[in-house]
Amino acid sequence: VFGPSGAGKTMLMDILAGRVRSMQRTAHLRGSSWRRTSGAVEITKVADDIDATNDANWTRVNSLMDEQLATFVEQDSIGPIAKTFTVRELFTFTANMFKGGLGDSPVEDIVNETIELLGLSQVSDSLVPSLSGGERRRVAIGMDGLLVPARVLFLDEPTSGLSSTDALNLMTVIKDIAVRRNMTVIATMHQPSVALFRTCIDRVLLLSGQNGELAFSGTREGCEAFLKRIGMSSPHDNPADVMIDVVSDDTLSIKCVSKYRTYSRRHPDDPFEAR
Repeated sequence: VFGPSGAGKTMLMDILAGRVRSMQRTAHLRGSSWRRTSGAVEITKVADDIDATNDANWTRVNSLMDEQLATFVEQDSIGPIAKTFTVRELFTFTANMFKGGLGDSPVEDIVNETIELLGLSQVSDSLVPSLSGGERRRVAIGMDGLLVPARVLFLDEPTSGLSSTDALNLMTVIKDIAVRRNMTVIATMHQPSVALFRTCIDRVLLLSGQNGELAFSGTREGCEAFLKRIGMSSPHDNPADVMIDVVSDDTLSIKCVSKYRTYSRRHPDDPFEAR
């Protein structure tokens, strides 16, 4: 989920995850205006060969969080008490809390697997405050995301404050885990590097700075093609930079939203998946 500050990225994830208690209640957006939310959240059955075009394979849920189908990792979710633990101690404590939903494997095996998946083996016995920014972000994701049973992982600005290299390493690890565990990862992001954008992002939902209106929804490749087709990108641009520049500018944002609405309406079977 991409968009400038104030576009409603985190609010959208709150609604999808069920942290806004009811889809029919009023949500407070952008600190000044009130908007009523509507619609439904549906999730597919668990299967490698699931046919997502078959309505019978979808189930409506009231709250992904309440039904323990999702977990939400905020920007800084490591509390002061957790900072007195080593990585292994913290993961062991968390795994013991949620043991009922983590299968029959011993806690020690679960913790070891999580540490290995996150690339934290070399710092597993180090205190959390002594870790680098990227390592602490991995610990937060492990504690709140991987040791809590869920099918959907929400990440709020997981790369914020990290160097481009650390951000790429973090998202590469997350994508690898998502593939291994058949999880869906939904993350908010500002301006990732071109390497991160093209190797770790599968689908793009772009919100404009104008009241968070939808400026694009589709595949990452489709987004690049869409921006080029409407004359807002070139082969030498970082598409993520172009996206944010466009939706942050009032005039260009209105144009992009309008073009997307017209384009998706006229080309429902567009090969670029601009819908």
